[in-house]
Formats: sequence, structure tokens, C-alpha cells
Amino acid sequence: MFILDDYISIDESSFTGETKPSMKMIDSISFGSRQTSISDRRNIVFMGTYVLNGNAKGIVICTGEN
Repeated sequence: MFILDDYISIDESSFTGETKPSMKMIDSISFGSRQTSISDRRNIVFMGTYVLNGNAKGIVICTGEN
């Protein structure tokens, strides 16, 4: 979960292959979130991606090889 002033723009091309920046914002994920595609997880930023614009603070929710 991120605590944001408004939103942040993320380059996820190395992770998803998508060339268009992804907008991340405060948002909740429904209980069935395990079925939510990675590109639809608007409140999570993944390792290996880059912040293009904006400010945020976050917490690590998972680490490891998988």
C-alpha cells in the first residue's frame, strides 16, 4: 500500500512489457485480488520498475525469489 499525495507514474516496461507508464494511486484491492492481473494492481509498485513522476511512501509487503 502506498501513501500518496495524489498519484505516481511508474515505468513497468521491464516487468510487464507495457510501454505506456502506469498510474499508481491509493486504492484497495478486492478480496479476490489473487485473480487481479498485475497491470490492474494500482496500489502496488514492483521491484525493477521506476518512478517517473510523483512522490510516495510505502511498505514492503513481500520479498523472496518467488
